[in-house]
This record gives sequence, structure tokens and C-alpha cells, in this order.
Amino acid sequence: MAKTVVQGMQAKIKHFEQTVQVLHTSIASMNQMLANHMDVIEAMGEDTVIQPDSPEVTSALGAIPNQEDVDHA
Repeated sequence: MAKTVVQGMQAKIKHFEQTVQVLHTSIASMNQMLANHMDVIEAMGEDTVIQPDSPEVTSALGAIPNQEDVDHA
């Protein structure tokens, strides 16, 4: 019986080791994907020039009246 218990625990440990290996691979892939996305985002930011708000637009936005929110009350 003790031998069966030890063999069962060895099987569980092997399963956990395989799970850890799969998770490690998934995490490494996800980190690489995120690094690639960050590179794209940073490259897009370098090409984008944000113009300052014009005074006409700012004053026009300030003149828009608020409306009561009847849909989410």
C-alpha cells in the first residue's frame, strides 16, 4: 500500500511539473507578445504629432450645454 501511495504522489508531481512547464511557456509567449505590442505603440507615438487645442474649439466645447442623463438615472 505504501508503494502505491508513493507512486500516486510521483504521478501527481509529474503532472504538476508538466503544468508548470506549460505555464512557463505560455507566460514567456505572452511577455513576448506584450513586448511586441509595446514596440508598435511606441513607434506609433513617435510618428504622431498632437496639435495643441485651438482656442476656438475650447470655447465652443465650453458653450455646449449639459443634458440630463435620462437613460442611466
